[in-house]
Amino acid sequence: MCDEMGVPDKIIQAWLGHTTFKTTKQHYIKLNEDYVNAEFEKALKKVSKNG
Repeated sequence: MCDEMGVPDKIIQAWLGHTTFKTTKQHYIKLNEDYVNAEFEKALKKVSKNG
């Protein structure tokens, strides 16, 4: 959820105490389907405004 809210990767990594972000991403950052769909809709709106 922190990732989805825009918390920087390095901050999430530090909070979890990982030495590399790879560990954080591999085990803790999962894409939420609703978030993916919402981002897709935002991208479509931006493209349609510019096209």
